[in-house]
Amino acid sequence: MTKTLELSINSGRVYAGMSQILKAKQELKNKVQEIYSDSKLSDEGKKEYELLWRNKYEETCKKASADMQEAVNELQNAVVTDEFRPSQEMRDTIDFIQTMKAGGCLSDRLLSEQLSKFRGEEMNLIYLREKLKDCIGTAPFDKLTFSGYSKADIGRPAQFIPPDRYFNQLRESLEKSDNTMTDYLMGGLESRLGIESADGKRYKQERQASVNGTSQLI
Repeated sequence: MTKTLELSINSGRVYAGMSQILKAKQELKNKVQEIYSDSKLSDEGKKEYELLWRNKYEETCKKASADMQEAVNELQNAVVTDEFRPSQEMRDTIDFIQTMKAGGCLSDRLLSEQLSKFRGEEMNLIYLREKLKDCIGTAPFDKLTFSGYSKADIGRPAQFIPPDRYFNQLRESLEKSDNTMTDYLMGGLESRLGIESADGKRYKQERQASVNGTSQLI
């Protein structure tokens, strides 16, 4: 299995878990409405059936959440490593960018093509950023790296922000069931890695269809 495929699969697991929980939530809502609309059931019977479905919902959420957290761990382990692989290609890239910049020939498209060759190689990108920041600044790396720098202030220089922080934010959003933030962070993750999981694409389509359906009812 290639690294790109493995990243896509684990990214898809997060989106699949989000979809699973949303569907389970809607199913629970429908079942509760159905239970309390059933005139044949006693009040005690309604409460028993509701508890049954709520327990089923909680179990679904528990399993999905555990799988999503495991997927985030797998993604982090694949991206955030101490592995640094200096290569002739990297040296050539640094020389090319510096030379083209000095000559006024470095376009945004050309720069993006050069840096994208190291997409998903966080440590290599951090090294490239340090080597080239005096030449092109750090902004061109923002769309590729999970690490970054804090904003500099008077008497306080910019501080390095390690890539782990991105994944910790993702974990927190999952724990809070903040689908908006999770979707945003996962979108950023897939963009940085240059992948698009099938489950991620399906999740976005389902969410958009839900928004469109709600808009039509207003």
